[in-house]
Parts: sequence; structure tokens; C-alpha cells
Amino acid sequence: MTPVRTLGRTGLPVSPLGFGVTGPHASPVVPRQDTITLIHQAIDLGLTLFDTGPAYGDGEAESRLGEALAGRDRSRLIIATKAGIPARGQRDFSPDGITASLDASLSRLGTGHADILLLHGPHSNELTPDLFEALARIESAGKARHIGLCTRGDATAAVLAHDLFDVLMAPCHSGLSQTEADILDRAHTAGIGVIGIEAMAGAGGRWRWPHSRGDLWYLARAALQTVKGPAAPPARGNPQDAMSAALAHPHVDSVLSLTTRGTHLAENARRAGLDRTRAPS
Repeated sequence: MTPVRTLGRTGLPVSPLGFGVTGPHASPVVPRQDTITLIHQAIDLGLTLFDTGPAYGDGEAESRLGEALAGRDRSRLIIATKAGIPARGQRDFSPDGITASLDASLSRLGTGHADILLLHGPHSNELTPDLFEALARIESAGKARHIGLCTRGDATAAVLAHDLFDVLMAPCHSGLSQTEADILDRAHTAGIGVIGIEAMAGAGGRWRWPHSRGDLWYLARAALQTVKGPAAPPARGNPQDAMSAALAHPHVDSVLSLTTRGTHLAENARRAGLDRTRAPS
């Protein structure tokens, strides 16, 4: 049987491995049809959680996900998108900005609602009472079933302090600080659903010549991080072990995979215990 977890108090059934339609999947580096094919493979492997956002490729990632999910059984899938950094725009966490961003996202996704709406990296001073009221109206209107935060900064504590938030998307890797680890622990204890990202941050591995345009995207990003200074913790183990450790984290409900390769996706699905013989839907 395909393993299913419950995303905290939301009650949403999610696969332990989710798929992030971000990064290279929002750029011309990876052809649109390649992304769509990979999303279909993910569904057929048993993945049910798909994360995206308007900031990725100025809405391109959401558009690709929407096209891929057209005709699929929407009731089995969990779609998470973001707001606060809209397509072709600067930061905007105003009530009107968040509402307009979500409406545009739903249009690109081809759906009437998002299962999860995540505020995309807000600062604590952007979390105003007026914004909370707007988010409550969005939830009440059924445009987003659940509200959460995708953050690593000073706003993280808000997910524990306000009843409106019941999902946290945050880093989950071997290099977490004690403060970051404690946040995951406290969120899980409070019944908040936790989606892990950056599972392989800092994981070492043998350098390999790029075999695809997606590999070139990751190579370019690594080069940029080298110039800017490492954002990830020091290398600890290989990517495969890093993903396995993230999937086994006791306080994380689902871990996002951002791969551009079908073989990597299938391997991650195997590590998550998903049924590789699942019939396509």
C-alpha cells in the first residue's frame, strides 16, 4: 500500500514525498513538456503533494502545473501555492496584494481553490491584523483551504502564535541550527503540518558532468552560491542519505523533491516507500 500521512491538524492526506514545481521547472532551461511529463510520473508513483508559486518564472511554474493536472482527479491531489511575491512584482503582503496574487495563481493553475496558501517569506512586520483578516476571508470563501508560512526568518514564530496558520514549510536537513530544529519540534507538537524543503542542502557528492539542461541549471546555481558565499551548511553525507534522513524526520509530514530527472524521482519515491507499481490515474 502507498503510505499516506496526515498534514498536521489540517487533516489533509499527503504522500511522504512531494514534488516542487519551482527552480528549473520555471525556466526555459527545462522544456515545458519535460516538466509536465515529470509531474505525471510523480502522480503515477503515488505523490499527492505539489508545491509551486507565482514568483517562480513569473507564473510559469504554476502554469505548467495547471496544464499537467488538467483532467486528473483533483480530489486526490494537494496543491500548495504562495503569495507575497507575485508574478512580475515586488514584495506585496498587503491584503489586496495577497488576494490579487491568489486569484491570478488560481487562474494559472486552472482550479477554483488551493489546498494550501503559503505566505512566501514574510517579515514579521508584514504580518498585520489587516492581512490576517484578509487571509481569514480567503479561507472562509473557500479559495484556500488552509493557510501557512514558507519561511526561515523572524516570522517563523508567527505560525505558532496565531491560530490562522496551520502549515509550516521550512528547511529540513542535517545542518539545521538548534533554533531551526526546535521550531520543527514545536510546530509538530502544536499540530501544525510541516513540509520539509532543502532536504539535500549541504549534502556532498561526486561532481559529475551535466547530462541534461536541468543539470546545467543546478550547476549554474551552485556557481552563483560559490560567488555569493555558501548558503547551505557544510557538506554532511551524500544526497541519497540526506533525502532518506529528511523522509525519516519525526516532525516532518512531507518532504519536497525538486529533481528534473525521472530516475531520481523514482528513487526518491522508493525511499519514501511509495508504490512504484501504482496504476496511472
